[in-house]
Amino acid sequence: MIVGMSAAASLPLGVPGRAGPAIEGLFGRDHVEMIDITELYRYLLGIEAPWEVKPRVMLCVPPRPGMEDVIASTAALAARLDGKMTAVTVRDRKRSEQAMQLLGAYAALTHQADGTFVTLYEHDPASGLTKYARKILATEIVVTRGRGRRGTLRKLIQLLTDVDVHVLAAPHEEAAP
Repeated sequence: MIVGMSAAASLPLGVPGRAGPAIEGLFGRDHVEMIDITELYRYLLGIEAPWEVKPRVMLCVPPRPGMEDVIASTAALAARLDGKMTAVTVRDRKRSEQAMQLLGAYAALTHQADGTFVTLYEHDPASGLTKYARKILATEIVVTRGRGRRGTLRKLIQLLTDVDVHVLAAPHEEAAP
């Protein structure tokens, strides 16, 4: 039997319109005075038990030198939150050999930190990152400032208003020997 837990999180059976009679038909007025919205949602979607909610930290990784410290910092953030880290890069065009080597090293660092490394193939990086963040239910997103040419950071922040976005300074490139 579904019973309301609080008035704020419950729906009275006498809801106007079609919803009230439909809910009464499903559960019967004799059995329920208030229906918990969460329980109704779970029932309608066939969710049998609640799932564990853990933070999911997504790091946006460009093929740019100097991202090692950012990966380490993001892994530390995920560990502090008792969450999972996923590093994501977006391929929107053919990459140079140097970019592929950098990303290979970044993938290895991510795996060493017990994270996951993903490459997306999208023409619009901000849209691709947003879709993937929604898919994995990211709770935190870490990005670095770019060179500002395509507006990816601005668009990402506009699209992800319901997710915490951490913007870090662009990493300093290591000087060549």
